Amino acid sequence: MAHGHLEKRGKTAWRLAVQTDGRRHTRTVHAATRKAAERSLRRFVDEVDRAPDDHDMTVPELVDFWIAHNATEWSSTPSGATKPNSLISNKLSLL
Repeated sequence: MAHGHLEKRGKTAWRLAVQTDGRRHTRTVHAATRKAAERSLRRFVDEVDRAPDDHDMTVPELVDFWIAHNATEWSSTPSGATKPNSLISNKLSLL
């Protein structure tokens, strides 16, 4: 299981750092309060914990996984969330 910590980087900027299996993952977020930054850190730790071992997957499998777990952040409508999937799939089929 991964564990993480916060570092304040500016007025509303926070660096999230997560350690897992000898690897360090970082992300910068903007949050008005420490409590909001801690919520972002918990989500980031969960994301790192459930991520697949990318060495065991092909690029199309990784893209499918990433889309499945991030599509809701692109749009609040299902049609908006599927458009990036089809664009990426079309580009990968050309390789």
